[in-house]
Order: sequence, then C-alpha cells, then structure tokens
Amino acid sequence: MKSLLSLGFILFALAYSYAQPNNVVTAYMQLQEKQLEDAKEKIDAASQHEKTKGVAKTWYYRGKIYMAIYNDMISSGKEYGMKVENVLLEASKSYKTARGLNTDRIDKNQLDREYQITGNYLLNEGVSLYNDKSYAIATSLFKGTIAVQKDFGIVDSLAMYNVALASEKAGDSDQALEYYLNCARMGYKQDISFHSAVILLREQGETEKALEILEEGMAANPKNKDLLVAKINLLLMIEDFKGAIFTIDQALVEMPENADLHFSKGTLLEATDMNEAMKSYERAIEINSNHVNALYNLGAAYYNQAVELRNAENATNETAHDELKMSRKYLERVEALSPGNESVNSSLTVIREILQD
Repeated sequence: MKSLLSLGFILFALAYSYAQPNNVVTAYMQLQEKQLEDAKEKIDAASQHEKTKGVAKTWYYRGKIYMAIYNDMISSGKEYGMKVENVLLEASKSYKTARGLNTDRIDKNQLDREYQITGNYLLNEGVSLYNDKSYAIATSLFKGTIAVQKDFGIVDSLAMYNVALASEKAGDSDQALEYYLNCARMGYKQDISFHSAVILLREQGETEKALEILEEGMAANPKNKDLLVAKINLLLMIEDFKGAIFTIDQALVEMPENADLHFSKGTLLEATDMNEAMKSYERAIEINSNHVNALYNLGAAYYNQAVELRNAENATNETAHDELKMSRKYLERVEALSPGNESVNSSLTVIREILQD
C-alpha cells in the first residue's frame, strides 16, 4: 500500500511539472479563440513559474495576449481589471523580456516588429492621456516609447520632448528640465527647448544657471528672439542694467519694430541719459501709438523738465510752456486710453492751470 501511495505522489508531481508548460500552449490557443481573460490567467501563471518564466515563448505570448487585450479594451470598452496604460506597459515589458532570452524557437523578426509596434501605441496613448490632463501617467508612457526605441538604437526625440512637456505639467520640474536640455542638445526643437529650460530655472530662482543655459542656447541660436528676450528679463531681474541695455540692442537688430524693447531701453537709460531715454519712448510710440507706458513716461519726462525749468531763479510765467504742452499731449493720450490714473489726472490739472489755453 505504501508503494502505491508513493507512486501516486510521483505521478501527481509529474503532472504538476507539466502543467506550466501546458499553460503556455493553452494560453496561446485561448488567444486564438479570443478567450482573452482565460489566456491572461494562464500566461500570467506561466510567467511566474520556474519552468517557464525563463522561456522566450512565454513572454512573447504574454506580449501578444496583452496587446490583444488592449485592442479589445479600445474597440469594445470591455474592462479586464486593468487600466489601458498598464496593459500596454505590460505588453511592452513582456516583449522586452522575450528579446533578452533565447529566441531560437520563435520568430525573432516578428517579435521585434510587435515590440516596436507597442512603442508606437505607447506614444499615441500617452498623447491621449496628456490631452486628458493625466500628465504623470502620460509621462510614463512616453518614457516607455523611449525605452522601446532605445532597444533598437533609436533616439526618439519626439517622445523625449513629450516627456519634458508632460513632466512640466505634472509639476516635476527637475525631470522636465532634464528632458528639455536633452532635446536642446541633440538639436530637437532646440530654441524652444532651451527657452523652456531657462523659464523653469528662472521660476526656481536659479538665475545663474539660467544665464548659463541661455548662453549655451544663444551660442547655437544667436539671433533667436525668445532667447534674447529671456536674457533681457534675467539681466533685469539681477539688476545688470548695463548688460540688459547691451542685450536689448542685440535684440533690436532682430526686432527693430518691437515697441516694448524700445520702451524697456528707455526706462534703463533714464538714470544716465534722459534725452536718449525720451528718444526711445518716442520710437516706441511711433511703432505703437497706443503704448500707454511709453506715453506716460514721455509725458512724465516733459513734465519733470518743466518743473525743473520753472523752479529756476530766472523763471517767468511763460517758462517751460513748450515742455508743458508736450507733457499734456502725451498725458491726455494716456488719460484717453487708461482713464482713472490719479497721477495723470493730478499732473494734467496743474498743467491746465498754468497754460490756461
């Protein structure tokens, strides 16, 4: 009796040992019959078992089954207890694992094709999630695309740029910065990537690093308008006014009709050369007759000149009438464009009382 029990135990053990290899075959057959839930159960078990987890065919079939599940979820809306993005990531992981094992008994070319297809699906699904504002999840899918392409010696610059965008939206500034710089340095959307990196650094208070990256970006794109403006803003932030004026002049070569640049130059020149500052304001107004800030500063400049002249010892009632008329001209324009400014109203009241015309 004991020998019979022992034999029975041996037969049971043998049956169990064959169960897992059979699971791989069964899972594939269930895939063909579109019994996807059963196929998933069988292949997941096989992928964990000692006898089958190191076999390329196990993981190849697992990738195929998970991709079939993904397609069914998209087409029918059926749920399999997993999110769509996780199904895709599992498919990609499975194909990658299969490629790392002995592939003599499977079609390696077909495996590679299917693996690359998952990379495309990951990218497209990532874009969909990004548009739905699921930025963190989108980032993981874009990085999945990068990983797939890397296995074929391809640098996927679009996916890298998407990682930067999604990371920034997700609040992961460090990762966004890393990927923006990677894109910039490989020449993909170079000017935009450098500019985005600078903006992130500026928001983090890393002005020195931002200037360093700006110089790197401008070495590659010396005439880029966005980088020039970003540099001006950074120099103003750290109160390097001399450097800011120099950079504004560089920017004006590329953007001579930019009224804001002329206005900014005027504000910086006021401390050292009021006449040149006023010329800059006049140029801004020539370009944009409704530039309120330039109109105000020019009106204020003429007003201050008038006050200085009328406070002189030899001043008369007629002194500085020309300056006051010029000030009134510009300040009245400000009043029309942006009514309610107390300083403007106060100055105009004084001017009108003096001129009486």
